[in-house]
Amino acid sequence: MPEPSLSDVLVAVGRLEEMVKAVNDKLDRLENTTDRHWKKLAEHDVEIELLKQRQGPRVHITNWIAMGIGLLGFIAAFATWVVK
Repeated sequence: MPEPSLSDVLVAVGRLEEMVKAVNDKLDRLENTTDRHWKKLAEHDVEIELLKQRQGPRVHITNWIAMGIGLLGFIAAFATWVVK
């Protein structure tokens, strides 16, 4: 196997430099894409929080049960008043 000459070594180093440049370019593009995605996610988070704020408060099930019992009591009282 012949020994590599200086020009062979320089060619190999040049190829490595081109590969490193290509990897750096891809990383820069990926970083830009990631930044755009983070901005879009932040926008969605803000929209979700605004929608949560616009919603009315949730009513607990015990409130519905108490309202039903009160309604039944009102109907029973009204029925006994009408029957008298």
